[in-house]
Amino acid sequence: MLSGDRHLTSSSLRGPLKGQPSGDILGSGLMLIAVVCWGASFTWIKMALETLPPAGLAAARFGIAALVLLCIVLPIRRLRDQVLSRALWGRFLAIGLVGTFLPNIFQNYGMLHLSASLSGVVQGAGPIYTAIIASLLLHERFGQRKIIGSTAAFAGTFLLSLGSNGSGSTSAIGLALIVGSSIAYAFYTVALRKSILEKVHPMALLTGTAVAGTMPLLAFAAATEPTGWVAGLSASEAGLLLILALVPTVLAYSCYVGALGRMEASRAAAFIFLVPVVALLLGRIYLGDSLSSMQLACCAAIIGGVIVAEIERARNV
Repeated sequence: MLSGDRHLTSSSLRGPLKGQPSGDILGSGLMLIAVVCWGASFTWIKMALETLPPAGLAAARFGIAALVLLCIVLPIRRLRDQVLSRALWGRFLAIGLVGTFLPNIFQNYGMLHLSASLSGVVQGAGPIYTAIIASLLLHERFGQRKIIGSTAAFAGTFLLSLGSNGSGSTSAIGLALIVGSSIAYAFYTVALRKSILEKVHPMALLTGTAVAGTMPLLAFAAATEPTGWVAGLSASEAGLLLILALVPTVLAYSCYVGALGRMEASRAAAFIFLVPVVALLLGRIYLGDSLSSMQLACCAAIIGGVIVAEIERARNV
């Protein structure tokens, strides 16, 4: 995925999209596909990081995704004009930096030290950071439920930092990087709310920011890591790269946009709570991630805190 595509929250996207009856089964099905893809991405990233360099993985993944997205949008005149607009490229570059480059560098390096399960849960607290930043920069209301939810989520994250994988400072480093990734996505979401969502089609925006974000990823990977691994890619490594580029990014985001055209924004937002749950389950099934009772309690505090905080937002939609 753009791992943070789910941080393009439903409230952010409702401007350019037309809502239809909230009970649409197709909309729910599309949203469920998107959520499963996003939750699974943490397992796929962790698997890829066993043999691939973190910056190179991010650069290759988004390079492939950007090429695929260009092939989709360039034949469509309206979308092509927006993607190639000089007036928009300054914003594409800025949003691509905070929405693609920074969060994925933080995430990949953080997941070297943290399990897929915990990474998914910690990054799932993104709506909390978004609410705080939006209240500071956009003067959005930050009511009692958001305060309670934020406190619970922060408490869970802090307790995890005291030894999330039983490895002391190493786990704390991984946790800090994943939190940094989530905060970067929060700035990304706020930037979208304040800038161009009402003017640019979501697919054109995704393509422009993916291309813009890929450029610094490629530069950073070339400057910090050897590039010989590309020539030595095995079939399984190439398969993981293609899965990460296509499934959580192109497929999931397309399903997300399709779902938001068929259901209410607040209803669609409820599905986002399933992302960390999917990450937890798949990490346990495919990677053997095991969590102590304390870690499970912390995860419950984080997920529950996000739900409580988002209830307030949904009521105001």
